[in-house]
Amino acid sequence: MDRLVSILLTLFLCLTAATARADSLFDPARHWRVGQVQPGWKGYGLSVFSGTKIERFEVEVVSVLKNFNPKGDVILIRCSGQNLEHTGAIAGMSGSPIYLTDADGTTKLAGAFAYGWALMKDPLAGVQPIEYMVDIPTEPQPPEEAVAMAGNSGRWMMNSAWWTQRADDLSHPADAVALNRNPLETQSATSLRPLSAALSCGGLSPQMIERFGPMFAARGLGFMQSGGGRDAQAAGDAKIEPGSVVAVPLLVGDVDVTALGTTTEVIGDNVFGFGHPFNSEGPVNLPLANGSVNAIVASIMTSFKVGSMGDVRGTLTHDQTFGIAGKLGGEPPPMIPMDIRVLYTNGSEDRTYHFLAVNHPMFTPMLTEMALASALTGQRQLPQHHTIAYDLKLEFEKGHSVRIRNVAPDTFSYELAFAAFVPVEAAGNNPFEKLAVKKISGEVRISPKSLASEIQSIILPRNQFEPGETLKAYIIHRPFRAAETIMPIEFALPRDLPDGDYGLSVTDWRQYLSAEQSTKPFRFVAENVDQMFEVLNDVMAVQQNAVYIRLMRQADGVAVGRTAMPHL
Repeated sequence: MDRLVSILLTLFLCLTAATARADSLFDPARHWRVGQVQPGWKGYGLSVFSGTKIERFEVEVVSVLKNFNPKGDVILIRCSGQNLEHTGAIAGMSGSPIYLTDADGTTKLAGAFAYGWALMKDPLAGVQPIEYMVDIPTEPQPPEEAVAMAGNSGRWMMNSAWWTQRADDLSHPADAVALNRNPLETQSATSLRPLSAALSCGGLSPQMIERFGPMFAARGLGFMQSGGGRDAQAAGDAKIEPGSVVAVPLLVGDVDVTALGTTTEVIGDNVFGFGHPFNSEGPVNLPLANGSVNAIVASIMTSFKVGSMGDVRGTLTHDQTFGIAGKLGGEPPPMIPMDIRVLYTNGSEDRTYHFLAVNHPMFTPMLTEMALASALTGQRQLPQHHTIAYDLKLEFEKGHSVRIRNVAPDTFSYELAFAAFVPVEAAGNNPFEKLAVKKISGEVRISPKSLASEIQSIILPRNQFEPGETLKAYIIHRPFRAAETIMPIEFALPRDLPDGDYGLSVTDWRQYLSAEQSTKPFRFVAENVDQMFEVLNDVMAVQQNAVYIRLMRQADGVAVGRTAMPHL
């Protein structure tokens, strides 16, 4: 019996391997297998160093690093020409095709320029073998598979701490992957690592780059501050072909964020690039564009390309360990329109900012936050003392929406923008269903004066009341740069209020939300996507310019779902 099982298993494995080989786009007439490559072989690489012109640099094989990746070797090369002796490996060269010539004079594609060391003195680089790259799928993920992956059960809880903390001590949910700063600055110089995709950014202030840069850098995407991210004129009619710039636009418009790399191989309408992961998440649906290079910036740490995207020419469909792959032509993936009007009440500014963001569960929340924060500081920083009144509407698939209307004094631009991050992140990352954002629009009014006020004390003339009676008290508060003021408040006691001792709490919105989550956690929990949007709208409806009065006693009763039954 053991022998029979062994024979059947061997047959199964052989059939599986044969099927994989039949589906592969590897062509021995144009591609080298990594096992054939020998030290000392010479050849050349192709990449763009200025504009859209594909130029040649020289390479020589130093060795083959066995099992560098799980079940994957890497070819180690020495480069020369195109000033690489000075710059070393360049972020943005990722994917540059490397062609090698054997002892018989046969030249074929060996792989993609993909790895380098920080602080290199010699132009050494690692090449991702082409035989691994052309096995990456290029067909879009079938819709039925996407539905199966979405799941349809579980529980989701709103973390009010994200929303109630001040921006200067904000524990951002995206910071979980950014505990270290830029990995290019912290990684050992002895590590051969994938080159980061050059994330060219236009329209971002240094403050915005400092705020959001680490979140992207933790994913191997380093911000390279440049001009506008889209320049169709500079890119012209440049083809996406081996050695050309290939761009993945994440955010375009009044702020541009575009990942730049290089095309490794094109077979029919199948395109392969980078030679390492973009975000290593498997099936994706992102736009793929041509592009151009403005300049090469030589750096002791890591040199990089500064460039621009051109026109969308296809779709990035898969992002894996050995590179990215996609399809040329066809309908490009839709992007999310964001239109934000920013105006000052004194008439000094009235502008509408326009953005288009990719639809992606991880990138979209951060890009939304970044776009809103950038719009608020597009022409100037917020006044030292100010009050912001904002009205934002976020529309999602299947008719869901979140309305955010509030007033906030002396806030940070990214603290306000974080309000939009929370529902976008929840819609794309919840246990029930992934819902895309369809549109974000709104208006922000900025007054160059602070309307903040601090509660000093509460005066309660007496402390015994009858059920149904109206409790009257007085709040003593101090407005910003003004004298103390008394504000009367009234609180109608329920007629069926049982006898007993109660506490009266008068707080701002932050303390109110924190107390609500402690005493009524069921209000912040959802068991389906409809309930999740109810929670989001409930939390976003809490007004920051209000005083919250709560009558407290020892908790009793139960909650069924999100419904309180206090008398059970």
